[in-house]
Amino acid sequence: MDENPDSEPEPGDVEINVSGEVVADSTGDPIEGATVSASRVEEGEQLDEATTGADGSYEISLTVAENNTPERLRLSGDADGFLASADTVSFDSSVSKDFSLAEAVESQVSGQVTDSKVGDGISNATVIGTSEGEEGQLFETTTDSDGRYSSDLELAEEPEQITIE
Repeated sequence: MDENPDSEPEPGDVEINVSGEVVADSTGDPIEGATVSASRVEEGEQLDEATTGADGSYEISLTVAENNTPERLRLSGDADGFLASADTVSFDSSVSKDFSLAEAVESQVSGQVTDSKVGDGISNATVIGTSEGEEGQLFETTTDSDGRYSSDLELAEEPEQITIE
């Protein structure tokens, strides 16, 4: 990250300006306090981040060495109560990217893993939850000393059924 964002770039450096707006998917209203980050795609190194103002807008200004400019940037937007969103864009000295975040449905899954022969809880068992409507796994957790588990979820919509393994 640039340690002094107000300083002029050194010779051989490239200044990158990323800007846009973050809004709620359902209403189009601006989201204040959302975090937008810019990262190198290849290394996953976060270059900088910004927080949206009351109008949902953000600006990220950063400087990279000309001989170390990324080919692509990964831009991510996230806010409390919303599902995160990310996109990969081609590197340019000026990038504009708006995010439309879907409101999250909060849910909790809990239960107990027991030994089928004696009924005692099994500690340190890995529990994985998946759903047909969602891609990949929804959660992964480990049982406590009594075999109990609990996991909080944020999803785009509440699934009809979750498969627990």
